[in-house]
Formats: sequence, structure tokens, C-alpha cells
Amino acid sequence: MYKIETHCHTVYSSVCGHLHALQILDLYKKEGYDAICITDHYNMQTYEMNNAENVADKEKAMFKGYLEVKDLSQFYDIEVILGAEIRFNENRNDYLVYGITPGVLSNPKEILEMGIVQFSEYAKQNNLVIIQAHPFRHHKHCIPVSHEFINGYEGYNHHPRHNDFNEKAFALSSKYNLITISSSDLHRSTDEESMGGIKSAVLPRNSVDMAKILLSRDFTLYHKNAEN
Repeated sequence: MYKIETHCHTVYSSVCGHLHALQILDLYKKEGYDAICITDHYNMQTYEMNNAENVADKEKAMFKGYLEVKDLSQFYDIEVILGAEIRFNENRNDYLVYGITPGVLSNPKEILEMGIVQFSEYAKQNNLVIIQAHPFRHHKHCIPVSHEFINGYEGYNHHPRHNDFNEKAFALSSKYNLITISSSDLHRSTDEESMGGIKSAVLPRNSVDMAKILLSRDFTLYHKNAEN
């Protein structure tokens, strides 16, 4: 079974990220991962942080972290997958998105103005998978969105500095028979003791592959501490 990270941040495209490309690859190699989904924040903070307003290739600016890690991954035998953690301008909810192909998220301002209702239709048209991240992170003003607009919930977010009420997220996903994932939500090297993800018989080579694995539901949830 292949071990896959579903939620990871870099210093390049997430204001809260602390890890450079080599740090990420070294850590995940040590922990025995086969693939990493780089899901840097896709929001107005990242847009401003990477000066996307003043560059022609806004997609490249928004996904700078993924591109940096992907470029160096050839030396580590780890698949690096493009994902995104989108926060629309309407509120502070975050949504993990997989199945990204060139051009789909190339107009950040337009995407961020959509909101989850409009984006859910856009996602269907473009074969994107939407998983609401940490839906019960109330101290960050996150609230569960209606199940009709997403494919699933992040049932287990193992970020060590937040109380995400994972049991509630898992129960909500189960109630509506949605996709449930586990993740590290990695931001710092000190987070390694609380790493998570999924295990799959299929190794994703790109974001479309990752979306297919999630839609198949043919995977198991992983949490490092559960092995101890």
C-alpha cells in the first residue's frame, strides 16, 4: 500500500507555512511516504504574498510551493501532487481541491469571488474533487458547509496546534456517506509526530489520479500515532 499525504503546506505559498522544499521532502522520505499533495492556501493572502496581481502567469504564482517541491522531488522518488486549499472571500471556510489541470485555477480573483455554491458547479464541470478541511475548527470561524456542495469532509486533521473536533467531522461525513480523508495538515517540522494521510493500492502520479483515488473510496485512513 502506498502512503499518501493529502494536506501539506510550504513556506512559498502559505503565510502560515514554515517548510522549504528540501525540508518537506526529507521529512516525508524519512516517514516513508510515497506521495505528497501540496495544498498551499489559495486565497487573497497568497495572491498578495506572491504578487500575483503583477505577473502574467497567476497560476504559477499561486502554486509556487508545489512547483518548488515538484522540481526537487526527482531526487527523492516521491510523487508530488498538485492540490489547493481554497478559501473564498465569503467566509473563513477552507476547501481542499484535487483533480486540478492546467488553466482550471488560473484566474484567482474570479475563483475566490465564486463562493462554494458557485464553485461546486464549476468543480463538477471540471472534474474537481472538493473536501472541506477541518469543518469544526470553530476558533478559526470554520463551519460545516452543506453536504450537497462538496464531495467529502476532512474527518481527521492531525494539526497539533488546533482542536478540530475530528470525531464530529468524521460523524458528519459518515452521516451523508461522503468521502472521508485523514491528513497531517503539515506546517512545521515539529508536526512530524502527528502526521496522517491515506493508504492506497494505487500510486497517484498527478492531481487527476489523486481525485480518482478519492472518488473510488478504495483507500484506508492513516495516522502515525495509531501505529504506536
